Amino acid sequence: MNDEKRKELKVDDVIEFENDDGEVIPCKIAKLSYFKSFADLYSSKAYVSNAGYNTTQQAMDAAYSHYTPEQEKEHGVVAIEIE
Repeated sequence: MNDEKRKELKVDDVIEFENDDGEVIPCKIAKLSYFKSFADLYSSKAYVSNAGYNTTQQAMDAAYSHYTPEQEKEHGVVAIEIE
C-alpha cells in the first residue's frame, strides 16, 4: 500500500523488518515501483514469486488480507525491493 508512511520512503533508505522470532532485520531499499492496484503489481510473475507466492491468486489473497479494496483505490500500491 502506498499510504502516507510509505510515500516518504526513498531508494537507499534503511527499513526494518521483524521476523517470527522477534529478530529485527535492517534492509536497504534498492528500488520502489508504483502501481495502481495489486492486480497491476501481480500481473508480473516476477513480483508473485519475489513475494513468496506460487500463484497470482495466493498473492492477491494475501494482499487483501491486509488491505481493503478501498485502501488500494485511495493509495495505490508500492513494491519495495530490498537488498
